[in-house]
This record gives sequence, structure tokens and C-alpha cells, in this order.
Amino acid sequence: MENICCKSWRGKLAKNKILKPETQYIQTNSNINYALIIKCIFINLCILMSVYIVYALCTGHSIIPEPTALLRYDANHYCSIKNIGYTFNDQYGSSVAFFPGFPYLWKLSGLGIRQISILNLFIFLSGFMFLCRHFARNSKDILLFLSLPVIFFMYVPYSEAIFFVPSVFLLIGLSKRINWLIMLSLFLCSLCRSAANIFVPAIIITEIIAFENPSALKNIILYSLSALAGIFIVVVLQHADTGQWLGFMTTQKHWEVGLRWPNLPFHTWGNMDDLDGATFLSGIFCCCILAAMFFRCLKSKIKVPDKSFVFALLFVGGLTIFTIAFKGGFMFSLGRYIIPTAFFFVVFVNLIWQKEFTLRQIGLITLCIFAFWLLLGSFVHIRILLGYAFLTLYLSLYLLINNKSSMIRNIVFYLLYAVNIFLQIHLFFKFLDNKWVG
Repeated sequence: MENICCKSWRGKLAKNKILKPETQYIQTNSNINYALIIKCIFINLCILMSVYIVYALCTGHSIIPEPTALLRYDANHYCSIKNIGYTFNDQYGSSVAFFPGFPYLWKLSGLGIRQISILNLFIFLSGFMFLCRHFARNSKDILLFLSLPVIFFMYVPYSEAIFFVPSVFLLIGLSKRINWLIMLSLFLCSLCRSAANIFVPAIIITEIIAFENPSALKNIILYSLSALAGIFIVVVLQHADTGQWLGFMTTQKHWEVGLRWPNLPFHTWGNMDDLDGATFLSGIFCCCILAAMFFRCLKSKIKVPDKSFVFALLFVGGLTIFTIAFKGGFMFSLGRYIIPTAFFFVVFVNLIWQKEFTLRQIGLITLCIFAFWLLLGSFVHIRILLGYAFLTLYLSLYLLINNKSSMIRNIVFYLLYAVNIFLQIHLFFKFLDNKWVG
């Protein structure tokens, strides 16, 4: 089985021109088959439903949520677009800030609020099977990702699931160098979310630091045009309803989006500093990896063979920088925009198996993570201090996933999985209670 990460021996072979560039892409993981993936999904759903029912009974919530409880925040806008089309008002935030992929699919399906939530879950899991088939290493990858707290956005009336599927095929296309699949996926992604501002520069950088290809310039042009074509369709659809060509850009100021110097400390909405802060930390880490890759590319002329990994890093890192730069230090929704994506999955499975850390290294990294939270504000209360201490401990546990001791690996995995499942259900019920969770 070919590993997802760029291994040193591949770099040496590439440098010595033993391998041809076009052969150096990721092959399907032969150790992960669809039967195993479906088994993991089934186990996760059973555990998730069990915890969900127990949580609902213990907290007095209805086991079957009311349809209106699912229409929170962005879901209201998607439902409005589905029912009456786009609206625009230059005095406040309008529905033109949202892209048509999900609401138009919802309208075509004719489904109700509960039913579209179930369809979203089915769409997500269908795409997730393809993603795991190509990029997962073992069942722990599958279960850990499915348990991540913000995965609940895949089974509410949001656009996350619809954006997830073309993202999967984009990564597969990049890993296998299938141009038509890349172009189609970029086009579809751009219909679902305003991702072209990240995709276009990410494509350019990927082609620069990936293996040399005489068609690199042509690829950059074709890929960029594909993403921009999706944006053009969005503009046309919004203009047909509102008469405004630049309504999306105009309404951004009402959503506090615009290039400006970020204010310190970084902050977010709804007391979600832990979730968005952890995502921000992962984005900064991805930026550091990319900087090292780029420096190595310039210094030693060694190109990176895995386009999908590079692009995934660029998405996570680029979206983090974009969010901070254009929201003035606000990190709201950063966790939702990054974690429940195929790009984060590829980064996640690459990095957690990349290195076996010593206890000394883990201790040093833990201290660095704890110090990082000072960017989000001072520890003015013992509760805040304890909260960040627990968050630091939680994140540090991921450093033990690849420990040489099988006992430690298993204990850490089950502990993380249990905590994640509980948090996922907890966030879902906060969402139903109309509390901001991203």
C-alpha cells in the first residue's frame, strides 16, 4: 500500500528521476475496503443514536426534534432561498451571502425539514465512503473523524454535506491527476460555498510546489476557470432574483467581512473560543508545514508528489488566514468551515500518523499549545484557565495516537472517541436550543 504522506524514499527517487511525475500519485488504499468502511459507519451510527437517546432523556429534550428547532441561523436563510428565492437589501445582511447549491437541491427534492436533514446525512456518508477508500489508513481514522463534534452539521439543514461530496472527488482527482474530475469538482464546490477565493490561489500554489508538469500552466488556467465558472453561475442566479450583480459583495459588510487589521485577542461568538480556537491552531500549524514545504522546494528543488495533501493543507491554512484577515480577528464559524470537510480529513490522517512523539516532545508541544491560548485572551478566571487546560490536554492526546505502545494507542483512541461523541451530541442539542455553536 502506498502511504498518503510524502515519504523520503519517494522524494529521493523523484530527485534522481527514477519515477516519472505522472506515476507519483496516490493509489487507492488496498487495506481499506467498502465493507470495513460501512461497518465503521454502522457502528458509529449505533453508538451515536444510543448516546443521543440517553442525552435527550436525561436533559428532557424530545427524541424527535421539532422541524422549527432544526431551522437555526444559516438554515433559516437556506429555507428562505428554497421557498422564495434570493432577496437583497442594502441596509442589512441578505440571503445573497449564501450560495445556491444546497437550497436549490432542497427545493428540487421537495423534502421537508427533517427529511432534508436525513438526506444530508446520507449524502455525507456516501461521499465519506469514497474519501475513506482512497485516503483512510485504518478504522480509527474513520471513527475518529465521524466522532468529531462539529460533524453534526452534516445532519442539519446546512450546506456542509453538499459541499463535502464534490470536495471528496476534487481530492481524488488531484491525487490521480484526472483533469476533468478536478474541473467538475471545482465547479460544483463553487456552487455550494464561497470557496473560490481559497481554491484559486490554492490551485496555483499546488501546481508550483507539486511535481514538475509541462501542463502546469494549462492546469492552473483550466482549474481556475472552472472555479470561477461556478461563481459566475451563482452571480447569474442571484441577479435573476434580485436584479443585483454584486449583491454578494455588497452584503458582506453587514456580515462584518472585509479586509482589515485583526484585533487582538482573537475572539468568536457564543463562547465557542475552544472550538474555533482549536481550529485556528490547526490552521496555523498547516501554514507552518506549507512554509517548510515551499522553502524545501526553493532550496533543494524537491517537489511534493501528493497534490491532494498539498491542496488540503492550503485549504485549511488559507481559510484560517483569510478568516482572520477579513473578519478583523473574529474566528466565528471557523470550526464549521474547516473541520467537517474532506480537506481536513486528508490533513488529519496524514499528520496523526506522521510521527511517533516522545514524552519529552509531547510535553514541550503541550506547553506551546497552552501558551497559544493567550492569543485568545488572558486567563482572568480560574474557570477559563481550567477550560484551556482541559482543551490542551484533549488536543495533546492526539499526539499519542501513533504511540509505539498498542495499549496506549487503544486507550487514547477510545477516550478521544467517547469524548468526541458526547461533545457532538451536546453541540447538536445546543443547536436545537437556538444557541450559537458555529
